[in-house]
Amino acid sequence: MSDSTNLLKNFLKTNKEDHYNFEEEIDYKVSSGSLQFDLQLGGGFGPGLHRFCGMNEGGKTSEALEVMKNFLISVPNSKGVYFKAEGRLSPEMRERSGIKFVFSADEWIEGTCFVFESNVY
Repeated sequence: MSDSTNLLKNFLKTNKEDHYNFEEEIDYKVSSGSLQFDLQLGGGFGPGLHRFCGMNEGGKTSEALEVMKNFLISVPNSKGVYFKAEGRLSPEMRERSGIKFVFSADEWIEGTCFVFESNVY
């Protein structure tokens, strides 16, 4: 085995808390709630961070919550996080979403969405 291979193996082993090279890859698709959109996405949203952009009152939060609900229903052992930084999670919207929101770390269990409230952008 070459010196560079040994160096890399040593580095990965020594720094395993800083990378995912030894982790099993997780792959799934989460429905957007729209058959046409899911077709364009190749079956839905995959793992990762997704940003919704558009005009004011254009439905970004509602769509994000629809995807969150579908994620919590379809992905085993899932939990959600909602960053409430602009006050856009009214009681009516929480009720309409069908998601169980929690505001305490002790309540954040499988199938729930923790609300992180902050005004720091």
